[in-house]
Amino acid sequence: MDILSERILCLNKNFYALCIIDAKEAFRLVCANKAVIMDESYVSHKLDSWANHTNKETDLLIRTVDKAFKLPEVIRLISFDKIMEYTLHLTRQNVFSRDSYICQYCRSQIIREKLTIDHVIPRSRKTEFKMSSQEINSWENVVTSCQICNSTKNNRTPEEAGMPLLKTPARPKEEIRGFEYKEIKPSWKLYLNIGEK
Repeated sequence: MDILSERILCLNKNFYALCIIDAKEAFRLVCANKAVIMDESYVSHKLDSWANHTNKETDLLIRTVDKAFKLPEVIRLISFDKIMEYTLHLTRQNVFSRDSYICQYCRSQIIREKLTIDHVIPRSRKTEFKMSSQEINSWENVVTSCQICNSTKNNRTPEEAGMPLLKTPARPKEEIRGFEYKEIKPSWKLYLNIGEK
């Protein structure tokens, strides 16, 4: 399990749910003093107090050279700086979210652990297609794929493999923040106004 790809809810300064990010991005924001970690009692923590809040025996941990931190589930930005300009980064999790966890070739809904990312134009053929590294690794050239379809398509384009895409990949619209994912963590429900059913 890649702990740095775990999903974290990101709130703005006023506790409004902005987006879902991965743990790597969450810790980058906390380390840069741009965000604080929210605990299960809705108390804010900086890194030092969060380390004290961590149970090294039972918690899922992110380790540094000299400390271990419990994996947070919610962070909160501490200023409004550039919040409206938040960029949805191209990550595995965000591609899966954009594609609704559906293989874009066979149209099957797959659990996250069995999903892969496929480059529509294979990376090894970027010179042939006159694409830059940025273009080959862009929202417009990556899709969610199951392991079988990714292996079957191999080093071919969808046309060459006879595997048409479910939809043309594109950068997500600003409103798409990953909240459509079915597994909402209990700690997120207050912020997302989701009650118990």
